[in-house]
Amino acid sequence: MRAMPWRWRVGVAVGVVALTVVAVAVFASVHRRAIEASFRSQGVAFAVAFADAAEAWLAAGDAEAIERAARLMFLGSVLYVQVVSHGVVHVDARREPLVPEELPRLDGSPRILQAEYRGISAGIAALDVAVPLLEGGSGHVRVGLDTGEIVAGVRAGMLVAAGIGIGLDLVVFGVLFGVGRRRPERGALEGEVGPDAVRIGDLVIEGLQKRVTLAGRPVVLPPKPYALLSLLASQPGRVFSDREILAAVWSDSRYANAKDVKQHVYLLRKRLRDAKSGGEEMIVNVPGFGYRLEPRGNGD
Repeated sequence: MRAMPWRWRVGVAVGVVALTVVAVAVFASVHRRAIEASFRSQGVAFAVAFADAAEAWLAAGDAEAIERAARLMFLGSVLYVQVVSHGVVHVDARREPLVPEELPRLDGSPRILQAEYRGISAGIAALDVAVPLLEGGSGHVRVGLDTGEIVAGVRAGMLVAAGIGIGLDLVVFGVLFGVGRRRPERGALEGEVGPDAVRIGDLVIEGLQKRVTLAGRPVVLPPKPYALLSLLASQPGRVFSDREILAAVWSDSRYANAKDVKQHVYLLRKRLRDAKSGGEEMIVNVPGFGYRLEPRGNGD
């Protein structure tokens, strides 16, 4: 097969990288807006809940309860709390030294709920939520929530998006710069096998080439089913438990379970059956114990 021109492949590679950068930038923008909207919604709900409680405490004349609740909120993401009723400031607490003494001013006493992102000090921003009290606008509760959670969420999303983008780019590069390489001779594919080949009946597994054939026909396997077949073939007839299979094939995953083993056994059997009728019978399920490879072929 004729190799693709080098310049063409480089041009495609550059285009792929450019598209990846644009895609990551677009994702970051959309992801940030989504996180900000979610943070705003949760912050407003939190402030409204505190305002309802503060209104009940004010009605009961228990201003100290409001002060204690405000101090407890500093253990979370709250930066400052203000409670004003009928011109009297009942609570004006802030997390020092992050918040300066002078907060951004409100435009009068709010008569409707207000929620805005505001800069508080160098490197510190807050979602500033003001909730009116008593419906008449004679007071309000004001809560500032640290937006550091947004920054952390955006950074995590960017790392994931960049990782996926780089991974896809590497796959594309592998395809681009692998095209045109000389392929093995047909005779080598169909007849000759390497010295590392494992033969079990009609089944041949070539470790270096990661190639499997059954009765001379290729069996195309993804990495996990191939690793599963290689494990079973390492000791034909021996029963491997789900735990042993997970330890050998999914050693890099803490979340794999017996369901994954079952699914990959199903896929492996299907590929063997596609190569040879009855080939799936080589993988035997031993109920309650696991799976084994049973040699078949050559007249069996």
